[in-house]
Amino acid sequence: MTMDPPPDLTDLIWLFEAEPRWPHLEGLSGPYSDASYEAELWLFTAAIFRLQRGNTWVEMEIHPDHDQVRLILGVGNDRLADLELDSVRTVAVEKSSSWERLRTEFRDHTLGKTLRL
Repeated sequence: MTMDPPPDLTDLIWLFEAEPRWPHLEGLSGPYSDASYEAELWLFTAAIFRLQRGNTWVEMEIHPDHDQVRLILGVGNDRLADLELDSVRTVAVEKSSSWERLRTEFRDHTLGKTLRL
């Protein structure tokens, strides 16, 4: 099962202000090492996004094909929080004129319905 609705790659790039890293490409060469190819198939693979402001950073590893997200929040070399989330229905970006945030919604409401960061 994949996330439904699927996360918007363009919105995630906008929020994290950078292209994702593609873990499946690390160490590969040849025809399967093209990031644009990976972006086309990204709903069936994994992507890692990272944003840093000063010493504070957030990293998101998303696996849309397995309904999984990992969020890591840190300062400097210290990890303050490391969340591994399962049964993720979708990930989306919420925007307003004065803020933006990442919204994660869950299929199974055992742990909650929505997580906003």
